[in-house]
Amino acid sequence: MQGTLCEHSRGNNPGSIEYVNNHPLLIHCRRGKHRTGCLVGCLRKMQRWYLSSIFDEYQRFAGAKARVSDQRFIERFDVSSSKR
Repeated sequence: MQGTLCEHSRGNNPGSIEYVNNHPLLIHCRRGKHRTGCLVGCLRKMQRWYLSSIFDEYQRFAGAKARVSDQRFIERFDVSSSKR
């Protein structure tokens, strides 16, 4: 996990979530914290949010379950590799 989305997510073209035609959009995982938080964090990065704002949003929803490894994943996510 070096800052790229997993194969499952990549097959679903995560870059397509940026397009207005694909909204509204429901993103969810088992608990709605870690995988969802990583995906939304990567989306926010693609939207050129500041990392501090991305991490604030992640922390707000993950609460006590927040993981440094998730934040590290978001930080290392390579926006240039996403399809636009």
